[in-house]
Amino acid sequence: MSAFLIKPGATFRIPSVYREDGVPTSLAGVTLKSQVRNDTGFSATLNISVTNEAAGEFVITGDTSLWPRGLMYWDVKSTESDETRFSETIEFEVDRVATQI
Repeated sequence: MSAFLIKPGATFRIPSVYREDGVPTSLAGVTLKSQVRNDTGFSATLNISVTNEAAGEFVITGDTSLWPRGLMYWDVKSTESDETRFSETIEFEVDRVATQI
């Protein structure tokens, strides 16, 4: 089951908090990267803006205008020193757009 539904051209903006063992953690020294992709080879790199480094707060945004319809997968990769981690993978659906004016 998909976590959410989005349409091409809609705003993709997800406020997030970096956590270790469930506790909000500073982003000092942490590199974050994120992508969405599907099973047919489409992928899009998302933008990550840190909004409060000490509190681990950041916002993920992306241009959805060219995202194809269907099931997509999304996660966040964090790298600190020599340790790489991945967030939970979220499945979501891209639906068709009716209004195009």
